[in-house]
Amino acid sequence: MDNDLTLIKRYPNETLKAMKIREFGMDIVRIVGGRVVHPLTNEVGGFKRVPDSEALKKLASDAKNVLKLAQELGELFKKIKIPEFSRKTEYVCLQNNQDYAIYDGDIVSSEGLHIPVEKFEANFHELQKQREVIKKVEHKGKSYMVGAIARINVNRTKLSPSAQEYLESLKWSYPDFNPFHNILCQMTEVIHAIEKSEQLINELLSADLNQVLTKEYNVQEGIGVAAVEAPRGTLYYHVEVDSKGYIKNVNIITPTAQFLANLEDDIRQYIPAILKLTDREKEKKLRAFIRAYDPCISCAVH
Repeated sequence: MDNDLTLIKRYPNETLKAMKIREFGMDIVRIVGGRVVHPLTNEVGGFKRVPDSEALKKLASDAKNVLKLAQELGELFKKIKIPEFSRKTEYVCLQNNQDYAIYDGDIVSSEGLHIPVEKFEANFHELQKQREVIKKVEHKGKSYMVGAIARINVNRTKLSPSAQEYLESLKWSYPDFNPFHNILCQMTEVIHAIEKSEQLINELLSADLNQVLTKEYNVQEGIGVAAVEAPRGTLYYHVEVDSKGYIKNVNIITPTAQFLANLEDDIRQYIPAILKLTDREKEKKLRAFIRAYDPCISCAVH
């Protein structure tokens, strides 16, 4: 399809389901974070205020229906005609012993890498060539992949039950090196996130939320390094602050900057298979390839 409007006209019911899933996610952010864009209730040391219990109960009640919508939408995703393409690459993401790592863990890869987050900058290197507006990141001089497909390949056994069931229905073999599968991996993670959200909301409802209110803290000079799994991949932070809490130095390495070199390597190998197509057909194929990666261009030039 040429654009989103054509997609919406052809699949109005599925579009409505996607919007309801999106609204559920936005409601979680608003209720816990105070507003949808740039949450403001969380701060150093805890939260300014706790979520409303009645609003949390409604979220918990809505979660089951939203999960059903996601599973139905997942069936549509399984009907997408995926190109037969594969190129071996290294998958990199966070991993911990407890769950499907999102907020903490060590940096691991499909090639055996296992290091603490604070060693990221010593093992991965940012590059910016002349006349290029984008940054790229390499590991041992080679491109690598982050994001949903990386997390699924490395951490799939720790998915929620419904997400594992959906993933198994795809009947893939692993490691899976088809970048077009990233779309279905994202769908798998949507199912996981909804099911995990219901679990966490119920834990909040049974907890003493007053314990999360901000406590006093002292500002100290120091360095902080952390990583989180954003939807597009692992996002790294390195922040240095002075004794007054002002930032002296910061380095943020975005997911898009990390996988752009891998995207170029994939396209380089993919192009020979589409050379005989018309220019219009080639354009559509390449656009589909890029959309499977889901790049954020503003992140690429961070």
